[in-house]
Amino acid sequence: MSLGTISQRFVGEAAWRWSNSFLPTKSSIVIRHHTTSTLPTNNQEWNKSQPPGQPPIEATFPREEIAIPVKCNEHPWMRAYIAVFRHPFFAVTGTDGRFELKNLPSGTYVITAWHEKLGSVEQKLIIGAKETKTLDFIFKPRRSYGTASLQ
Repeated sequence: MSLGTISQRFVGEAAWRWSNSFLPTKSSIVIRHHTTSTLPTNNQEWNKSQPPGQPPIEATFPREEIAIPVKCNEHPWMRAYIAVFRHPFFAVTGTDGRFELKNLPSGTYVITAWHEKLGSVEQKLIIGAKETKTLDFIFKPRRSYGTASLQ
């Protein structure tokens, strides 16, 4: 998977990678982009310019992390996220909010669902061979910092 740009927006708002794999970013338009990973907690931050027509920028993520914010300093509305895993068991929900983890070996797991504004929710899952289970994740709004009124 790559993280690309079309018409001044990232294609794919989330990119999922295995640890130690490359994530190429490429621009398909004739506008300069300045791609920055902002405040990763487990991986090195980067800040690279990508002039039009130049080769893709490649980044390597050696450690697992959810989710690294990525932005373009030239176009502030351009934002994306990168999640890095040590295993192949991850999914992006469909428009209906459903997801499927295929071929998950039997065992005990902690499944984490992440939302860019609502954070993470975890659930424990115990699954046997050839067993199918359904998990429902419920996100709660983050704490409000009060209200303001104009008079």
